[in-house]
Amino acid sequence: GSIDYLSRAALEPGDAVLAPTPGFAYYGMSARYHHGEVSEYELSPADGFAQDAETVLTAYGGERIVYLTSPHNPSGSAMPLDEIEAIADATAEETLVVVDEAYGEFAAVDSAIPLVDERDDVAVLRTFSKAYGLAGLRIGYSVVPEAWGEAYARVNTPFAANELACRAALAALDDDEHVQRSVESARWAREYIASELDAPTVDSAGNFVLAAVGDGERVAEAAQERGVIVRDCTSFGLPEHVRVSTGTREETREAVALLNETLADLELGVSA
Repeated sequence: GSIDYLSRAALEPGDAVLAPTPGFAYYGMSARYHHGEVSEYELSPADGFAQDAETVLTAYGGERIVYLTSPHNPSGSAMPLDEIEAIADATAEETLVVVDEAYGEFAAVDSAIPLVDERDDVAVLRTFSKAYGLAGLRIGYSVVPEAWGEAYARVNTPFAANELACRAALAALDDDEHVQRSVESARWAREYIASELDAPTVDSAGNFVLAAVGDGERVAEAAQERGVIVRDCTSFGLPEHVRVSTGTREETREAVALLNETLADLELGVSA
């Protein structure tokens, strides 16, 4: 996908990327696949995984690509546009700042896409897997500076996306009503989860809520036995957390009720 093409176009063997931890593992995986190295900047649960330029720039050491995720996965925290621009201003001319906005439709912050028109060191990733509901088609896109477009095209492959996925994505772009319903549903559900779940949660700008439940693996397994699937966040380095996706109002109310039963049975959560 887009991450691999950016790695292929930008990285020479030994070049490094800077990525968040916890975060989407594929940033680092793609860099290593393309003989690159990985550095990390840490986002902390102590401050709600707050994202700002200082956190990123403190860890920055001239990496070829800097990955920003807004909203962040798995916490849902967002990075304001002025912080993104500050990072691009402070990094080296040859560094590409890549803003992953996979969950961008759900966020109240401004997209970084306008920056791509103004400068040649920012790119933005978007997907049809979240708000558009086309996850099974594995289709998304990158908005890249014109100067990077030629290099991007040269490393493209004939098997990047199939025709059905492309046609579905083009049709989805015209379905503003569906996206609006998806966003409104997610915003209601994440507020409901945050207020009604018997566990501390992180303020989220995505279509999910990160909850500190004490033992993510136990809660995920026990919840699944009740018919509720949540993401155990141990793989993110957050073994005490689960990520709860938003659903319809009916689904969300039922899921929260069953999760609260699970937490009570396991003697976890704030009501234990």
